Amino acid sequence: MPRSSRQVAQNFLVGFGSIIQTASRRQSDPRAVDAAPCRIRQEFGYVREWNFQAATAQICALGLRRIELGEAGATINGVCFPAPDDLSEFDRRENGYQRVEVPREMVELLSWQTLPPDARIFVYVPYAPAVVAKYGTDDTGMPRCSGPVPPNGLDDDVEGSGRGLAPSSVQYPILQTYIDVCVSGCLEHGEEFAREFIQTTFKWTPFWLNERELARRPWLHQKQYVQIDVLLAELVPDYFRFRKLE
Repeated sequence: MPRSSRQVAQNFLVGFGSIIQTASRRQSDPRAVDAAPCRIRQEFGYVREWNFQAATAQICALGLRRIELGEAGATINGVCFPAPDDLSEFDRRENGYQRVEVPREMVELLSWQTLPPDARIFVYVPYAPAVVAKYGTDDTGMPRCSGPVPPNGLDDDVEGSGRGLAPSSVQYPILQTYIDVCVSGCLEHGEEFAREFIQTTFKWTPFWLNERELARRPWLHQKQYVQIDVLLAELVPDYFRFRKLE
């Protein structure tokens, strides 16, 4: 996945949620155009869940949770894309998240692309919002719970990233438009890839809000709504039937 014929990126990021979609990824970083579908192995020790209650937007977003002792875990599919040598800009953008390195052998590319031998691969894992609030910000206004290094004094077993996260609720629902972005991004790589995404995403709940623009006429704004809804109804039927109109 070269940036040019003369420069090969050594840092890569794995997107496991909304930035799987090309348009969404470009909004986050206009340079992040090329991306390869990938899968993080189960042995990495994290699972993808609806578990990040974002206070600023009052929604429940996707996050990675560390598995507990005796828990099997699961694979995590997404996209792998080149990142700059200096990742501080991404750290600022993903404030409240820890940048965790994924061992190269834990990442499988699912296309013709290959990673350079010296590739370093990272994924962002959220801290619980209460932990971010507890440790506050530094002199620049950046939350101390950000970047690769936890703040001084943090108890990793209790307060570490990927711990203490909460599922969706009435106050923090799962949004259909967020799901649409994730699943439509997966469909860029085929229906089976989208199926895998839904089946390896956990903590679905009845707190699911269909707030698509003109939700009663979704074809006007979400051209793939039929394919997305058919997959959701098939793969998470016990929760899809509780989806509510705004």
